[in-house]
Amino acid sequence: PAPDNTATKPKLVESKSQAVPKSPDVVKNASVDNAGQQWVIQVGSFSSKENAGALRDRLKSDNYKAFVDAESSNGKLSYRVLIGPNADRTKLEPFKVKIEKLLNAPALIKAYEP
Repeated sequence: PAPDNTATKPKLVESKSQAVPKSPDVVKNASVDNAGQQWVIQVGSFSSKENAGALRDRLKSDNYKAFVDAESSNGKLSYRVLIGPNADRTKLEPFKVKIEKLLNAPALIKAYEP
């Protein structure tokens, strides 16, 4: 029976590690460090303000809380189309999946500072 229990324990640990990507200590520290943190879904980044606005308007017409955020990097201005923000990152996961299917493109959940 002892070898069976030993064989069973690693399987349980493996299934837990697959379901929860971070160790409990990392999750615990992250929640303390990120108190008040806001999260958004980035659905696109454009060099054209008009293109970003068009995507934002499309998402708003589907009742998503979308907006455009201008960002400068290496002297170049880009316009990110974002959905949110939300204080609970996990609540954005199902929306991310829906958005990826709607737009047939990848999306990112990112920390957001207004």
